[in-house]
Amino acid sequence: MRRLVVSAGARTPFVTVRFKTMPVCTDKRMGIEHRVCPRCIKVFFASTEAESLACPYCGYVLLDRRVMDRTEAGMDMVFTLGDEKVRARLKNYSDGGVRIVYSGAPLKEDIVLGVDIDGLEVHGYARAVWSKRVSGTTYTSGLKLI
Repeated sequence: MRRLVVSAGARTPFVTVRFKTMPVCTDKRMGIEHRVCPRCIKVFFASTEAESLACPYCGYVLLDRRVMDRTEAGMDMVFTLGDEKVRARLKNYSDGGVRIVYSGAPLKEDIVLGVDIDGLEVHGYARAVWSKRVSGTTYTSGLKLI
């Protein structure tokens, strides 16, 4: 892990940014650690148990702890939330989950929804793990198949 060192001179508005190597600051009792995003240079707290680690400010993926290989896809699918069927685009998948792109509102974390992916013969349920705005009313979400 690299430590961010920021310094500013007393007479100048410029800020010097450089990285130094250091261990990640971790509180194992609480299961959290703080990280610095290399893209937007903002500090945030993250769970040590998380399967993936993305910056909450800019969405940059710092660490992907998934153990299953992802397969890129470009097929249509449908997910059902209550009585509403929503069309989505399957971006990638693994044995345990999928990443989709869709229009509408973001899926709330831990919500269970029905999924129908005809191209993969998958018809069942999934739990929303994360959602991120792509643009306007377009979102991408990670779903864990259950």
